[in-house]
Amino acid sequence: MRSRRRAQGLLALYLAAAGTAAFWPSPVDAPLSRQLASVLGRLHRLGAPEWFNYMLVEFCANVALFLPWGALLACLLTRNILPAAALSGFGASSIIELGQFFLLTQRHATWQDIGANTLGAVLGAALVMTIRSRTARRRRSTRNQA
Repeated sequence: MRSRRRAQGLLALYLAAAGTAAFWPSPVDAPLSRQLASVLGRLHRLGAPEWFNYMLVEFCANVALFLPWGALLACLLTRNILPAAALSGFGASSIIELGQFFLLTQRHATWQDIGANTLGAVLGAALVMTIRSRTARRRRSTRNQA
């Protein structure tokens, strides 16, 4: 019960932080864009492939942004975790992108962001499910040895 309340509290904090970032009037990476371009330029000069670019970094950042969503959702659910993570990640991301499209002139809504966010939610849920499965297997193994 205590861990469920903790997960609910963390989910509320996550939603507040993610909502703030999602509906910030300007891109949240704008202050770092010059430094990011410089780092990517150096990496390319050192031999990093051209596909390792801003679009990939942004995609990975969007995946990472929704990992906690899926993980916390998985902590709260016991069944249909992956479908719930996929549908809720897709739905929340779609709402965010629509809000950015209609309300924020400096932000750019993209299908890629929806895909990355949905993937992040599914990966976060899958991570929790994997940890649960391994923990349960260890407990069974320990009981069988005793």
